Parts: sequence; structure tokens; C-alpha cells
Amino acid sequence: MTIRLISTNRTRVFLQTVFALGTFFVGWSGTFALASEQSDPLPFALKVTKVPCDGAPLYMGGVKGMDFPFCGVKIENEYWILLGNAGRGPSRWMGTNFVSATQQPDGRNENRKHVDRPYMLGGMWYDTEGKKLYAPMHCETHLAITGVAGGDRQIHLSSSTDKGKSWKYEGPLLTRTGNDNPWRPVSAFSGAWWNGGDGDFYVFVDERGGYIYIYSNHYTWPKWFTPKEKVRATPLLRHNVARCAIADKMAPGKWKRFYNGKWEEPGVGGKASFVNGYCVMYNTYLKKYISFNYGSGISLCTDMDKQDWTPSFEIQPKESWGTSWDLKTQWIGFGWGAWHVMNADRTDIYTGGQTLYWYKYWMDREVECYRLDLGAGETATTGYHAQGGYGYAPTVYSPPFMLYGDCPFYDSPDPIESRRTRKVEFSSPEVTASPGWKQDGVSGVTNSSLELTFKGRDIYWRTARGPARGKADVFLDGVLQATVDTWASFDTKDLFAFVKTGLDPIKPHTIKVVVRGEKNARSTGTAIAHLCFEYSADSHSAFNGFSSVQGQNLWRYQERQGEKVADMTFQKGVWRGEGGAEVSFDSLSPGQGEAQAVRVWTAPHDGQVRVEGRVTAREGLAATIAHNDRPIWPAPSAAAEKPAPHDLTVAVKQGDTISFAAHRRGVPPVAVAPDTKESAVMWEPVITYVP
Repeated sequence: MTIRLISTNRTRVFLQTVFALGTFFVGWSGTFALASEQSDPLPFALKVTKVPCDGAPLYMGGVKGMDFPFCGVKIENEYWILLGNAGRGPSRWMGTNFVSATQQPDGRNENRKHVDRPYMLGGMWYDTEGKKLYAPMHCETHLAITGVAGGDRQIHLSSSTDKGKSWKYEGPLLTRTGNDNPWRPVSAFSGAWWNGGDGDFYVFVDERGGYIYIYSNHYTWPKWFTPKEKVRATPLLRHNVARCAIADKMAPGKWKRFYNGKWEEPGVGGKASFVNGYCVMYNTYLKKYISFNYGSGISLCTDMDKQDWTPSFEIQPKESWGTSWDLKTQWIGFGWGAWHVMNADRTDIYTGGQTLYWYKYWMDREVECYRLDLGAGETATTGYHAQGGYGYAPTVYSPPFMLYGDCPFYDSPDPIESRRTRKVEFSSPEVTASPGWKQDGVSGVTNSSLELTFKGRDIYWRTARGPARGKADVFLDGVLQATVDTWASFDTKDLFAFVKTGLDPIKPHTIKVVVRGEKNARSTGTAIAHLCFEYSADSHSAFNGFSSVQGQNLWRYQERQGEKVADMTFQKGVWRGEGGAEVSFDSLSPGQGEAQAVRVWTAPHDGQVRVEGRVTAREGLAATIAHNDRPIWPAPSAAAEKPAPHDLTVAVKQGDTISFAAHRRGVPPVAVAPDTKESAVMWEPVITYVP
């Protein structure tokens, strides 16, 4: 099959825009928005031909339990394939190229004495001078401590001097931020997620630039505790990158992570920015670095120091890449399990030219191979990919966007994911909506608009995307900032439509969104589905700040019985008192008799704070807000379908407390079923300092 080629003058402008937008992920300053053109092409012609793959070698998915990419490495004049899961191996193969190797005796893997569940996957490097083979290992550590699926991913190093027959453990290369406490439980992280670390990687040896790179998946997992406390969060997956000079021979301690445009953060415990590359090679025909990503995505980079990756272009619809795999029902939901891209004679995975071969494989599924022929011209694209994301197929429209949950994750090193913001919903009186907007925040009326005036350094606009969504103009202080497209191949809300950073926080600003009444060719509608505005603020959310650590994020969890106040203890995902009171992410449950469930916030400095929230309580339950134990908001019991909102302004001094208490009304207590939402006051208060 051949992809249609098109030629337009706007291509060069578009690609310049794309690279400019990509640099936003380096410095996190400026405008962050969808590109206005949706059908712009890749800057080269691309012909894709499916190649018969009968008799594919066993190391392409034929090894039992092989849910990872093999390691191809040239050792002297031999081409070796090595792979090893957590319990065996490594399995060793040798041949004349990377797809025609025959099996050799297995090696001995002693690394389990040093790390948990070590996998050899994604690539190795052979030092021709020292005649030594180095293998980064994907390790799934501390599964018993985390208590949930996934574990803490880390990358450690092993080496061999006998072509993989025996191995020596070398030490850790990449561990998650804050790994000074590697046994940190999931519950100690803030809010709805926990940092699952880095793993499932591809190695790239860049002899031109003198570095070895590891592009890894970074896992942000939702917390799952008891069925009662299953958190409303989506697992997210993005890519990080670290590098080591070839001269340093992959040694532990020599690795640096890419963060905010620099290579200064250490591999062990350091911070990292999300990037748009994954399975990377250098292309001599394009004279660019090229990455082959989940789905059929391709991204390009001109400068490895800057990591200036383009969006991940979807070069064909998924149906064009074979029909043997159901992309929406695969176990991991990515569309592709593992893959490798090679040069024309299948002897190089790090450098390729005008003809490439793309192999995809997964467990015992059918291996598929595609020949890619590059040429002069342009290639029409069918969309863009978000870089991974559990529960998502990879065909979400997201020029250089990453997936972000609808709530911040305070413990993330990423400045957008860890944002401190005040969220303003569509129903807020602070939002001015012109005629045409429905109560659910959707409008298809051309020129209908939404406005919000705020004070803050950053502004975020989140929309729901889907197959029937259209375009909107975004203005800031009366100046057009961007025309954004909210189309996606299927419904999602985990992408921002617009972000602007670096504003004057003292000056009031106004953001205005105007429905254009237009759409791209793939969309079936022009409506805009507004979700919320967020702007940066000294804000403290009880939900986002929840953890198993007393005092973390300025929140404490207590039980009050008459004059007696005692700290709760954290048990199985919730805080519990001796009298049976409980505090969870989003609710407070009174205990027996007078036992009140209390969530307490301590002011870090003087100022005025705005106390916002909405209480939903069954008959017989009530809620109270107090400032330094002085009640400031008594709420009568309310039916579940009629929440009681509150919006108070309070002057506080450093060390003052604002407490949120749930208690029973009446004697004897109303009979309610234990451990159900009927016995809880649903409440997620937010405290924000007023500028």
C-alpha cells in the first residue's frame, strides 16, 4: 500500500510551529496549545508495505511469557539476540543478522540475588575495547510493599564478559524521584496517584553524539485500596530519557536525566521531563533522529541535547497495519506490545537509511513486519498520538501533548502534573457564558464564548475531546493566543486544550474561549465541550493532598469525642479512630455515638483564605467547619441529591487551623449500613489563599 503524498507551502511553517511547541516541554514556559492545522504532513514521502513474516524466530514473541522487546547487539562480527524474564535465562541466540539467529545455550542469571524481578529487554551495549557486554535491566521492585499491581519500576545494570553466559550485577542506573526511601508505600504519595518509576525501555547508542540513551516508560499509577476506596483516577504512561557518555561505559552514577532542558539531574532519585521519543534511531537519509512509538506513531528530533521532538504523527489508521491484533482489547491497550525497527539488511537498530523494516510482536501473537521506504515529498497524516496511557488506544489527537489526569499529582516532578491550582467549574458564577452553552458545558453555537478573570502565573483550559468535537479560539487579555482543535479519535478528558505560563500574578487576566463553528475533516461535529478552567494559586485540596502521612500537605486526620481529640491511624487506605470514625480521599464517616471524623488544615502563613466545597450527607449526618475550633459554617443535613455548597473567606495567621468535621445528628444515632457511602459525608474541601 502507498500513502497519498501531498505538497503544500504550509508544511514548513507547521513543522517550525511544532518544534517551537515541543520546546515548551523543555522549559515549561510560554503557550501550550493544539496546533491549528490537523492534516499537515510529515516532511518526507513514506511507502508502507506489509512483508510476509512466516517462520519468524521464537525470540519475536515465541518465548513463553515474553511481553517485552528482545535485546539485539553486535558482538565482534556476530549478531546476538539476548532476552531474559524475571525467572529464567537469559535466552541466547546468534546469527548473521537480527532476524536469523539460532539458539545457543542459555546463560545464568544471578541478578535476582541483588534486585527484584530483573528483565533483560530493550537493548544492550557491547564495549569493543573492553570486550564486555552491558545490559540495563527492567526491575519490578517492592511489589509486596506497594500492595497494588505494577510495583516500583527501576533500571539496574548487569555485565558479562562471556557473551551472556554469566552475569555480574553492577548497580542502579535509574530510580524514581525521592528514592532515598525505596520502601515508601503507595499510600504515602499525595492524592490519587503514586509514582511507579521508570521501566520498559529502549536503549539507543548514538555514536555520532557520543552518548548512550535510555528512553523509558514512566508510570503514574492510580491508588487502589479496598473496594470502598477505589480512587477515581486513570493510569498514565509517558516517556523519560537519561543518558551516559559512551566513554563512561554505562557505569552507575554516570547517568543524567533530561529535565527542564538540561542534563543535570542524577539517574538515581533525579527528576525528569516527559519527552516524545521512545524507540529511537538515527536516519541517514533524513539526517534526523526518528522515534517509532506506540501505535503507528513517528516523531522526529534534530537536536538530542535539546530533545526537540515533534508530535508523534499517526502515519496511517490502525486498520492499515494489519488486522491480526485487536488494538482496543489487548491486555495493555497500547495497540502494540513490543517492536523493533532495523536498517535494510537487518544488522543495525541504531542507524538506518532510506529503507527500514518495522517488526512488531507480542507474547504468542502473530509477528508482523512492514517495509518502510522513505523518499522526497510529504506524507499525509491521519492524526497524532498521546505517548502511551493505560486504558487508551494510541490514537488520541495530541500534538505535542502528554496525558494529564483531571487532578494534580503533587509528588510528580513534572511542573504541570504537580500544579497547584484553583479549579473553576462551568457552573461557577465567576465564569461568564454567552447564550448557547448548555448546563453540561457544551456549545455548538458559532461565536458563543466563555470568560474567566483571574490572578495567577499560569492558566489551564481543559476540554473533553471526542470524534464530534470542533475548534475554538483562545484569547488572553483580548489577544488571540491560539486556535485549538478538540477532536480526538475517541472520548477522553485527560488532555489540556490550552496552557499559558509565566503571567504577571499581581495583574488580573481574562481568558476567553470562542466557539469557531469549524472542525477538521475527521470530526463529525463542531461543538466544544468545556470541562473547567484552572489557574495557579496557593491552593490546598483535601483530595489531592490526601496521604497516609500525618501533616503531609498541611493536612491532619483526627477523631473528636467531646473534649477528647486524638490523631487517627492509617489502615487499609483510610484514616481510622478508636471510636470508629474514618477519613478517606473524598469523605468523612462519623464513628459510634459522639465520635466525629475531622480533617484539619494548618495555615503555613498569614493571609486571607477562601474555603470552598460541597457537602453531600445522608439524613442523620451533618458537617461543620471551624476556624481554631470556632464554628464558622454549620450545615444542616442534606439529601444526597441536593448538596450543600460553602464558599467562605477567612483571615488566618500562621499556625491557625481550619477543621472539617462530620458527625451524627440526634440521639440515638440513625442506623446506617457500616462501611458504605450511606454512613459517610461526601466532602472534598479546597482552601486557597486570596491574592
